[in-house]
Amino acid sequence: MVPQDEALSALTRLMSQLGMPPTVAEYRDALGVGSTRTALRYLRDLETAGHIWRWPGARGIAIGARPVVRR
Repeated sequence: MVPQDEALSALTRLMSQLGMPPTVAEYRDALGVGSTRTALRYLRDLETAGHIWRWPGARGIAIGARPVVRR
């Protein structure tokens, strides 16, 4: 199991290297885990903790809190 701070560091490092958000498969490989489902669980945990936010799409990941839309 990868600690949450290491999972976030891996994501940050990967985004810096790629210049864009990674796919789940790219994130899985960077974490060194064998399962896409495990990588998705790490992303879900990071989102629940408020470290990232996600939206539908292959590269739908952003670091930081979700922007607040005021109407």
